[in-house]
Amino acid sequence: MKVDATQVTCPMLIVVGENDPGLPPKLQVNIARKYGAELWVLPHHSHMLTEELWWRESAEKILRWIEATVF
Repeated sequence: MKVDATQVTCPMLIVVGENDPGLPPKLQVNIARKYGAELWVLPHHSHMLTEELWWRESAEKILRWIEATVF
């Protein structure tokens, strides 16, 4: 599905693991740039952030972003 980036007006956060083999950070940079999104590359993570070590720290950081940005 194509998305018109000019029609996306909500805050966006793209979160990627630095070791993600399928959706590596270098690809996510382009997506973040297209949508004007904030991009976080999380160290020590791969693709399944919620199933890896340090998941709780990452989830708490994302929650703080949501609370500060969306609400």
